[in-house]
Amino acid sequence: RDFALLRRIPTDKENGLFVAGDTVQRVMVKDLRLAAVGLDVTTAQWEIITKNYRNSRQILEAASNLSTRYGADAKNLGEEVEILDPELAIRETEYPYATECKVGTDVHRAWDYARECVELNAAIPWSICIVSACPDVEGFTPEDILATRPEDFPVKAGLITGDYHRDQDSLCVGSMTEVKGFEFSLVLVVGCGAATLPSPGHCKEERWRDALRLYVAMTRARDEVRLFFSGAPSEFLDAMKDCLDWQWIKEKG
Repeated sequence: RDFALLRRIPTDKENGLFVAGDTVQRVMVKDLRLAAVGLDVTTAQWEIITKNYRNSRQILEAASNLSTRYGADAKNLGEEVEILDPELAIRETEYPYATECKVGTDVHRAWDYARECVELNAAIPWSICIVSACPDVEGFTPEDILATRPEDFPVKAGLITGDYHRDQDSLCVGSMTEVKGFEFSLVLVVGCGAATLPSPGHCKEERWRDALRLYVAMTRARDEVRLFFSGAPSEFLDAMKDCLDWQWIKEKG
């Protein structure tokens, strides 16, 4: 309906409406069928850009496993999702880390790592974001995460807003949906265990939505991603297992 309304606004048939986006980055439950409003490849002029300019090669390589695997699930359900094979960046970093935590300590581990980065000047506070993978689960809402900020934490913290970058001495906290459109140096995603991701309240056929939201959260990071989980890791982490650096509490097997 949003696109149908926008399609009626321009009066100039040539260059009347310019739309840019990535259909894999689906964070809202909305009908998105560009062909229904005359914006598909046969009724409009299209340019497909595959070069990635934000993420390091390793971050995008890991996240692309999600878009490929679960984007295909979405297409099989009739969703309009264009799965691209992105041209990986030349810039390289470490692979995203999947960090096992004792039950109930995901959020505390994220704060500890954020503290370490701030104190070592490894990241500017405003370029750090703690992201909840399961904002509907008690203890993992952005407000709950913010409430667990240690009293002696060296910088301020707040919920993400459109002008978060104005206060460079404050890191931010948000959900996977809320961080779409933003960019950070370091993204710390908490709640990546099998018990919380995909959301236990979502039907199995809809798990692709959470997978693509995680894709969005990971690709907010230019330089580093850490995924914290307790218990068994989420199936989404398993889908990226060969592109993650696993950190276990103790060696398995």
